[in-house]
Amino acid sequence: MEAHALDRPRFKVSPDQVTVELRRHGAEIPALRAWLARLSSEPLSDRDDAALIIARREGSVSVSSLRELLRVDSDDARELLGDLAGRGLLRQAEAERYELWSDGPQMRPAEARVFGALSAVVPMSINELAEELDKTPSSLRPILRRLIQHGQISATAPPTSRDRKYLRVPVAGDPTLS
Repeated sequence: MEAHALDRPRFKVSPDQVTVELRRHGAEIPALRAWLARLSSEPLSDRDDAALIIARREGSVSVSSLRELLRVDSDDARELLGDLAGRGLLRQAEAERYELWSDGPQMRPAEARVFGALSAVVPMSINELAEELDKTPSSLRPILRRLIQHGQISATAPPTSRDRKYLRVPVAGDPTLS
């Protein structure tokens, strides 16, 4: 039950019977499957599904809640949440707590591609990014502006500078920081 982000079974014991209540509101429910499919065009693992469902159900998901509900190591939980944030599905609300992006500004597919191509450590110029993504610099400028506006990336120089490069805003658990 826990591995699928479902509540723990509830037991009611009386002298002549035991009743076990299994609450279904996890990833196997068709409405949640459809919601998960709309959330990401990329395939999601069972743990991804569970983390996103917890975030939806509870309003947020944390390293400690994943550790308790999915019985994973804290480092694995941080990596999972950092990966989901890196893919634009979650945003960091506090040090180790994340919220759904769909509860705020939704990252568009083109933004997710640009965000995914950037590093939190090694800055990239718009020309390097354009080459990496097989796009033109002029098509990337509005995307970069939106990502900066939403606080997902930062620029290393003013907009008019030829030395302007871009970095992901570092978040705890981001695998590119390792």
